Amino acid sequence: MTAVAPPLIRTANDPCWLVPALLACYLVWGSTYLAIRFALVSFPPYFQMGSRFVLAGALLMAWMRWRGAAMPSLSEWRNAFVIGCLMLAAAMGWLASAQQYIGSGLIATFIATVPMVVCAFGLLAGKRPTRFEVAGMALGAVGVLLLVRGASFSASPVGIVLIVGSVIAWSMGSVLQTTRLPLAPGPVGFASEMLCGGVVLMVISFIKGEAPNWPPQPLALAAWAYLVVFGSAGGVERLFVPAGQCVARSGHQLCLC
Repeated sequence: MTAVAPPLIRTANDPCWLVPALLACYLVWGSTYLAIRFALVSFPPYFQMGSRFVLAGALLMAWMRWRGAAMPSLSEWRNAFVIGCLMLAAAMGWLASAQQYIGSGLIATFIATVPMVVCAFGLLAGKRPTRFEVAGMALGAVGVLLLVRGASFSASPVGIVLIVGSVIAWSMGSVLQTTRLPLAPGPVGFASEMLCGGVVLMVISFIKGEAPNWPPQPLALAAWAYLVVFGSAGGVERLFVPAGQCVARSGHQLCLC
């Protein structure tokens, strides 16, 4: 009798993952934006994002390989490079840069538009949102507007351009990943995306001449470590991948922050 190895990730159809998925969005993914701002004190935007994703991707890939996962194919690496350029190099790099110019209230408001922009790109790919999804997006947008009343909405034109570009790049990458450019299955796919996007971010950082302030301030270093562990590597493998798959049955992606 042949023993069957347990799957590397739990099934996305388990409804018990719905609540953890929402908690992950609210508590962990939401807090990464604050962590990015704290880390900017010592780590410039592209260096911060690039070093974070390279380290997280390498740790996650090594962990999954140790557990017996297969390496991505050449086509999956190609997809990871395209998605990594859009969702990490462009979206996350521009987001970190925008936080140097934009107040917290405006950042939160723009991030709240991501589901709607994803659905707009999804329509071009033939994916039509359900009535419940439309109602959920509307309710979420109203909730964010209520939460940020009185918050700082100060911004410069550069900051506005960066955050708009970030939202568009993230949304486009989300739709492409779930329609035409699939990653390798499970955490290995996310690890390959982080490695590709992180390397591109480090190249951009080198071209821009960025350099961290050394030694880094303790709060900035702690925020950067939080982004690596909870915002990327550990959270993806243990909770976010199965939870995100459970919520994203409609084809829209829940991914890294």
